[in-house]
Amino acid sequence: MTKTFTETAEENITAFEKRYDYDASYLKAILHASPDAMQAYQGFTKMGEFRKALSSEAYFVANIAATQSEDCGSCLQLVVKMAKEAGVSDEIVRGALQQGNDLPDDLKILRQFAAGVATNSLADGLLESVRDHYNEEELAEIALCIAANRVYPTLKRALGFAGNSCELIDLKI
Repeated sequence: MTKTFTETAEENITAFEKRYDYDASYLKAILHASPDAMQAYQGFTKMGEFRKALSSEAYFVANIAATQSEDCGSCLQLVVKMAKEAGVSDEIVRGALQQGNDLPDDLKILRQFAAGVATNSLADGLLESVRDHYNEEELAEIALCIAANRVYPTLKRALGFAGNSCELIDLKI
């Protein structure tokens, strides 16, 4: 018997929760409220995960900086786990978490840029500095990554899951 979209999506969400030890109840709420909305969400996730030209290190430095700006501890822990899974070193992850301290110059500038874009506080000249290290294709991927990070905590808050999911935690690297 063929599974329905809802059954398959529910299984995928549950597997994601187990794989990353992450509470994705907000996704199940979307799924059960509107399978069509979940299909739209799945299209969005492809945008947020898109990476072709950008290195794993650069992608996750931008991702960590943007996620930190949303003050969502469980999401930040999820991104750290995904960075480790992608082979990003502990040193790069720690540097990204610590405001860019101890990162190579290109990643330090990228971290400052991602945080500035995410918080609407981009310092003068920072975009030009990023362009000195990253080409336009990479910049487009950085922009998608930064923009996508706002969606997850926004969904949680809008659906009433912020109290359960968006909290400060002791990060594990």
